[in-house]
Formats: sequence, C-alpha cells, structure tokens
Amino acid sequence: AAAAQARIGQHVTVLLDKAPDEHAHAVARESGLRLAHVPATTWGYERTALCGLIRSHDIVHMHSVFVPRYATLARRLANGHVPYIITPHGGLSKHVLRRSWLKKWTYSLLAERPRFAAAAAVTTVVPGEARDVQSFIGAYHGQIKWIPNPVDPARLQSHAWELRNQPARDQPDWEST
Repeated sequence: AAAAQARIGQHVTVLLDKAPDEHAHAVARESGLRLAHVPATTWGYERTALCGLIRSHDIVHMHSVFVPRYATLARRLANGHVPYIITPHGGLSKHVLRRSWLKKWTYSLLAERPRFAAAAAVTTVVPGEARDVQSFIGAYHGQIKWIPNPVDPARLQSHAWELRNQPARDQPDWEST
C-alpha cells in the first residue's frame, strides 16, 4: 500500500527503529519510499528525532497492537495535531486477546484503548475484523473501514514454504526455500 501511494505521487516515509540495511535502502529506492531511522526502546522513540519527523508529516499509519512505543507515538502525534490511522492486523481477535489476557487487559485500559479512541480511523484487513475492533474499543466515533490486504499473491509464488516439525526456540516455525 505504501509503494502504491508513492507511485501516485504521495510522499511516504517508513519509520524504522533499527538502522536499515542496504537491501532495505534498495527496496525503498525501487518503491519510491523514504526511510526514517529513529532509535527506539520498548517505551518510545528518541524524542528529538521523532519531533522533527512528526512536524513534517500530515498523517501517520500505525500497524499492530500492544506495542508500547506506539502508545507514546500516538500521544506525541495528538500533541502535534497529526492524525493517525491504526491497522490491528487481527491483533484484537478474541483468540489473540485470550493469550496473556491479564497483561493485555491492563495495558488496554491504560494505553491501547486510549490510542484507538484518539485515532482518526481504524482500518481492518478482513471483513469480520471490524466487529473485533468495535468490541475492543466500545464507543468509537471515528471510522472503521475494511481495506483488503494489499499483499499481491503473485509475488509469493517464487517462495515455497514448509512447516518445521520442531522449531528451535529462537527461530520461526516456518522457513522460506
């Protein structure tokens, strides 16, 4: 989606909390994207660099949920009068919320629900996800819109995926071949 926005002339910057490697730079150049590296900890981004970046953008799109630095980012955006959109990517499903439910419930009360409540809009990638979002945030006055996942399945054809029987502790349970 970001590359499509860049192709139609929008200025799109991808915020990275780790310095991009040469491959990331190459992909960004090919796609017309800008990369902005702002160091981050679990709880927030480096303040000075982030403030300069916020002032130069009209809207921010955050992906995922239960990321503490996003709650901090949302507060900074609100203070700078920069609207933001959230795409939870299934992170508010009942199945996901049941895992570590006490931590998620507490964090939701303190940070995640206020972040959603202040969002200009919430986008979902599957039709039923809007119900999960509405159930999670309750009285929300912004828009919740379904935008189909922009992954081009044709780009996945060059990869074969195989399931591993016993993944190592520090590796995913799948690998690209």
